[in-house]
Amino acid sequence: MPRKPFFMKLPQSRVDELTDFINKNDSAAGGDIRVSIRGRVILASIRGMSVKQIMAKFGFKERTIWYWRSAYEKYGIEGLKSKPRLK
Repeated sequence: MPRKPFFMKLPQSRVDELTDFINKNDSAAGGDIRVSIRGRVILASIRGMSVKQIMAKFGFKERTIWYWRSAYEKYGIEGLKSKPRLK
Protein backbone atom coordinates (compact mmCIF):
# COMPACT_ATOMS: atom_id res chain seq x y z
CA MET A 1 0.00 0.00 0.00
CA PRO A 2 1.49 3.41 -0.95
CA ARG A 3 2.34 5.77 1.82
CA LYS A 4 0.08 8.72 2.49
CA PRO A 5 1.71 12.01 1.41
CA PHE A 6 3.49 13.55 4.35
CA PHE A 7 4.95 17.02 4.19
CA MET A 8 7.41 18.21 6.76
CA LYS A 9 6.49 21.34 8.66
CA LEU A 10 9.14 23.36 10.46
CA PRO A 11 9.32 26.83 11.98
CA GLN A 12 10.93 29.43 9.72
CA SER A 13 14.00 29.58 11.98
CA ARG A 14 14.77 25.90 11.25
CA VAL A 15 14.17 26.42 7.53
CA ASP A 16 16.63 29.33 7.61
CA GLU A 17 19.16 27.20 9.50
CA LEU A 18 18.81 24.42 6.91
CA THR A 19 19.19 26.89 4.02
CA ASP A 20 22.38 28.31 5.57
CA PHE A 21 23.70 24.79 6.06
CA ILE A 22 23.03 23.94 2.40
CA ASN A 23 24.74 27.11 1.20
CA LYS A 24 27.83 26.46 3.33
CA ASN A 25 28.14 22.92 1.99
CA ASP A 26 27.66 24.05 -1.61
CA SER A 27 30.76 26.20 -1.42
CA ALA A 28 33.87 25.03 -3.22
CA ALA A 29 35.95 25.67 -0.10
CA GLY A 30 35.65 22.40 1.77
CA GLY A 31 31.90 21.88 1.48
CA ASP A 32 30.40 18.40 1.29
CA ILE A 33 28.11 18.35 -1.75
CA ARG A 34 26.49 15.07 -0.66
CA VAL A 35 25.34 16.68 2.57
CA SER A 36 24.10 19.70 0.64
CA ILE A 37 21.97 17.47 -1.61
CA ARG A 38 20.47 15.73 1.44
CA GLY A 39 19.56 19.15 2.79
CA ARG A 40 17.94 20.05 -0.53
CA VAL A 41 15.83 16.88 -0.32
CA ILE A 42 14.60 17.94 3.13
CA LEU A 43 13.97 21.50 1.94
CA ALA A 44 11.94 20.18 -1.01
CA SER A 45 9.82 18.17 1.42
CA ILE A 46 9.29 21.21 3.61
CA ARG A 47 8.19 23.19 0.57
CA GLY A 48 5.48 20.64 -0.19
CA MET A 49 7.01 18.25 -2.71
CA SER A 50 5.89 14.65 -2.37
CA VAL A 51 8.39 11.81 -2.10
CA LYS A 52 7.52 10.79 -5.68
CA GLN A 53 8.27 14.32 -6.91
CA ILE A 54 11.54 14.38 -4.98
CA MET A 55 12.47 11.00 -6.46
CA ALA A 56 11.90 12.38 -9.97
CA LYS A 57 13.84 15.58 -9.32
CA PHE A 58 16.87 14.15 -7.52
CA GLY A 59 16.95 10.55 -8.74
CA PHE A 60 17.06 8.87 -5.32
CA LYS A 61 15.10 5.82 -4.25
CA GLU A 62 12.04 6.28 -2.06
CA ARG A 63 13.69 4.40 0.80
CA THR A 64 16.67 6.77 0.75
CA ILE A 65 14.46 9.84 0.91
CA TRP A 66 12.46 8.43 3.84
CA TYR A 67 15.74 7.57 5.59
CA TRP A 68 17.07 11.13 5.27
CA ARG A 69 13.76 12.63 6.36
CA SER A 70 13.72 10.38 9.41
CA ALA A 71 17.34 11.20 10.23
CA TYR A 72 16.61 14.93 9.97
CA GLU A 73 13.49 14.70 12.12
CA LYS A 74 15.36 12.73 14.77
CA TYR A 75 18.78 14.43 14.78
CA GLY A 76 18.38 17.68 12.86
CA ILE A 77 21.24 18.79 10.65
CA GLU A 78 23.59 16.31 12.33
CA GLY A 79 21.46 13.51 10.88
CA LEU A 80 22.30 14.64 7.34
CA LYS A 81 26.07 14.64 7.78
CA SER A 82 28.14 11.84 6.34
CA LYS A 83 29.08 9.09 8.74
CA PRO A 84 32.69 7.95 8.95
CA ARG A 85 33.37 4.94 6.73
CA LEU A 86 35.64 2.07 7.65
CA LYS A 87 38.29 1.15 5.12
